Amino acid sequence: MKKTVFIILGIFAAIILIGVILTFVFTGSGTPASSSASTLPSLPVASSSATRPIQTIPVQGSTTAQTVDFLHNGVTMPDPANPGRYLIAGSVGYCLPDGTCPSAASTTDFSISYSTGTSFFNVALLKEPLGPVREEAEAFLEKTLGVPQAELCSLNYYVGTPYYVNQFYSGTNLGFSFCPGAVALPN
Repeated sequence: MKKTVFIILGIFAAIILIGVILTFVFTGSGTPASSSASTLPSLPVASSSATRPIQTIPVQGSTTAQTVDFLHNGVTMPDPANPGRYLIAGSVGYCLPDGTCPSAASTTDFSISYSTGTSFFNVALLKEPLGPVREEAEAFLEKTLGVPQAELCSLNYYVGTPYYVNQFYSGTNLGFSFCPGAVALPN
């Protein structure tokens, strides 16, 4: 059991490390942009409901996407062990000393995290077949962020799968299925 937990933690750490490296490569910067959840502005926008305005936050990618405030939606949670990292869906992959195992939106098929320091999304596909699981994760993220597919393509992101799920695709940025350069996955 302990060995499995360490393997899973190692895989998540490797995926995050690859994501951070790709961020630096694609942004051309050796240092991440300095921002944190407390410095992200919440801007009101027009809402179709007559109740209260929808709060949005900017997310930097190849362009700046104006997303729904997914950091303060009551589902997304800060990663207790990694300041500036938020879990949007799934589990963080470890349990705290008090026995609680932090998780966000309930799913065992994928995990999605976001780093405020690098404006980077990490999507881990945790179940076969990978094609439908990626589509499920894409639909979830599109709805959670409130942006169209074209804007998802402009985000800083990594879509991958751990070795224990699929040895062939492990270590490869699979991309979002609808974005240029995405890896075609079997259904």
